[in-house]
Amino acid sequence: MVKIARWILVLLMPVVLAQTARADGGLTASLGMGQALGNEFFSKGGLGIVTAQLYVVTKSKKNELIVRGSDGWTGGDYWHPEIVVLWESRIYSASSLPKGFDLKDCILVSFEAEKIRFMDFKSGKGGFYQRLTED
Repeated sequence: MVKIARWILVLLMPVVLAQTARADGGLTASLGMGQALGNEFFSKGGLGIVTAQLYVVTKSKKNELIVRGSDGWTGGDYWHPEIVVLWESRIYSASSLPKGFDLKDCILVSFEAEKIRFMDFKSGKGGFYQRLTED
C-alpha cells in the first residue's frame, strides 16, 4: 500500500506541475516539471531555504527538514530515498496523507542520494539543492 501511494504521487506530479487551476475553474499552463525541478539553488551553512518556514538540511547524514515553530523532521540515512509532504505546517510521509489533503496547498520534498528536490505547489517554485558531505 505504501509503495502504491508513493508511485501515485510520483506519476501524478508531472500532470499537476504542468497545469495550475485558475480562480474561474479553468486551467493555465505553468512551469513544466523539468523546468521547475531543474532550478539549482545553493545552500548556505548546510541549510537550503524552501520557504520562510521550511528549510532542508543539506549537510547531514540523515534526511532532515527544519520547520519553523516545530521540532522539524528527521528521516532515514541520506542515501535512502524518501518523499515527504508539508501540508498545513505538518510533515507527512507520502503514504500517510490525512483526509482533506489538497496537493495544490502542499510542498513536496524528495530526498535523493546526491540531491534534495522540492516543489511548492502553491507558489509554483521548485528546484533542488546538492547534498554536501559532512566533515
